[in-house]
Amino acid sequence: MFSIVRVATSIEGLVIEDTTLEDKDIKVGAYYYAWYTGNWTRDHSNCVDTPVLGHYNSSEPSLIQKHLDWFEELRIDFLILSWWGIDSLSDKNIKIMFSEVEKNPVVELVVMLEPYNETYGQEGYNFTQIYNYIYDNFATKPFYMKLNDKPLLCIFNAENLTKNGEVPPDERFEIRLVGSKFNKYNNWEYEVPCISDTEPPHVVDYANQHLCVDGEIMVCPRYDAHGWERDLNLTEGLYDKQWARAINLAREGKVNIVTIISWNEYPERTFIEPTTIDSTSAYSDQYFLFNKTKEYINILKGIFTFFCKRNA
Repeated sequence: MFSIVRVATSIEGLVIEDTTLEDKDIKVGAYYYAWYTGNWTRDHSNCVDTPVLGHYNSSEPSLIQKHLDWFEELRIDFLILSWWGIDSLSDKNIKIMFSEVEKNPVVELVVMLEPYNETYGQEGYNFTQIYNYIYDNFATKPFYMKLNDKPLLCIFNAENLTKNGEVPPDERFEIRLVGSKFNKYNNWEYEVPCISDTEPPHVVDYANQHLCVDGEIMVCPRYDAHGWERDLNLTEGLYDKQWARAINLAREGKVNIVTIISWNEYPERTFIEPTTIDSTSAYSDQYFLFNKTKEYINILKGIFTFFCKRNA
């Protein structure tokens, strides 16, 4: 006979009670950026950190396969791919990503339309052309992620793209607007800061990220852009607190999707990818955020259920 031993796990001083979650179909995703050229000094001078894999080129199949190995180890279910228009660098590199995932389908893929016409209003986007292109080139692949039985299309909520949360509908897609909660029209939350649900609107509560539609909730280890700085040396426990909130809400049956911001967004420094140089981290471990993420995903997915043999 076997009995289930229930435990409480403490990570970084945060106790998450009863981590023996039953194995639920909770999906974990990460935002992924395929815009790196290999010449970071010239093209990515705003990046102050260095991945373990060096200043890589996002088009390299060997790099993508190494990333896929890491995603499989982490038990990440899907990637949200930042897409900057037809024939853009990200478009070309995402096509390579799709080819590599077809060879090694360890994750599902999702496209996120970004506001690439920054000097134009919404009229600068041909949504019919964009939707058709994304559907024909990406969304029909068997490993493209579905939500409510339709291909999921994320759109970053920017005024010059979404115009007060309004985008043309397309019945082929399940469309979700992604952005900061300072924008009330978002479906899914992106970035720190987060606005508290219980305080006045001007009060920022970084560890009280919102539970969004679809039971989606985000986690973000750090943020360093646009005048906002949060937990730059990773000692304030932002990531731990956000994961604790996500896991505790999952225990209540409220969470279906956790999105990690991000795998490799180096300009805003939200990455969890292993790094040789992290310019502000207090920790020397190159896999510090990677291993922390792995541990929390294991908790979320129920790895901490132990079966102990006992005498009949």
